[in-house]
Amino acid sequence: MNINRKRLYFFGAHLAISFIIFLVLMYQILYIWYPNSLFYTSGGWHGTKIVFFVDMVLGPLLTLILASPNKNKKVLIRDLFFCAAIQICALTYGVTLVFNNKPIALSIHNGSIYTIVQDDIKNLPDKTIFSSYKQKPPLLYSEDASRYDVFKPELRAKAQNMLDFSLKYGVPLHAIPDMFDKIENRLDELKKITTRSLKNIEESHLYSEKQLQRMKQKNWFVIPIDGSFSNGFMAIDKSGYIQDSICCH
Repeated sequence: MNINRKRLYFFGAHLAISFIIFLVLMYQILYIWYPNSLFYTSGGWHGTKIVFFVDMVLGPLLTLILASPNKNKKVLIRDLFFCAAIQICALTYGVTLVFNNKPIALSIHNGSIYTIVQDDIKNLPDKTIFSSYKQKPPLLYSEDASRYDVFKPELRAKAQNMLDFSLKYGVPLHAIPDMFDKIENRLDELKKITTRSLKNIEESHLYSEKQLQRMKQKNWFVIPIDGSFSNGFMAIDKSGYIQDSICCH
């Protein structure tokens, strides 16, 4: 076996293993951590690019460079181990980054869907509400305290309490547990949001007419997503389960 074929053998073996690992990670990212359009709106795509570069480019390329057939067996094993260690460390960093930024819950707040990530609630004394739903991530309705009638003392006091809570624990207003409500209790508000959303979709001409008609026929609620990377729309049923999504602009 000549030098080039030897290098290509190690490179091909490493690339095949890396590809299998990448497929497993992609399933986890696409279907578990960032389902539906969250992959694009909440940064899953950007994190995946890091994972792809480390797993499918950096690791195999290092093997191609280091796997010289002129090296004795002991040195070759040492270098390949060094290559694998670098890839594992870099891949761990990339996957951790993607995992830490995955949405743990979705909140309908002020007419849009916002994501809640681990960093948003790290100081909360009680996080059990975010793990008590079957749907992952759960979709909740969050009351907007800024819309309270300030001329009513009890509502003004509640709004101030929510603001104080947000400042104390560093929690966004859309992630405060005391403001959450079940989707089925907010159907009238969701109908109004849906009417505005469908009108915006039709006027934008950015989305598929087929998808739009499907959402109308199913009588789903259509809510805009205010993503950290891009925007889109989600279609949900009366129980708050995500049925479809269209993205992105």
